[in-house]
Amino acid sequence: DNVNLATVGTASDYIFGLGELFFKPNMNADELFEATSQSLLNGVDRDSASGWGVLVYVVEKDKVTVRELKGRQD
Repeated sequence: DNVNLATVGTASDYIFGLGELFFKPNMNADELFEATSQSLLNGVDRDSASGWGVLVYVVEKDKVTVRELKGRQD
């Protein structure tokens, strides 16, 4: 199974690996938010050069939802 996923940045390799695990075709907005959040937060936790938080944008046909996630702050 190929995952249609792209990542960039210092934690890119970590995020991509987790993305392959969490993502599946035809996810709804809540599933997509959860998969994205888990991938990003776990990825930046493994990379000391990454920032302390994440903004997640879920883009749907009729709206865009933005949520801020706070991670480690060391």
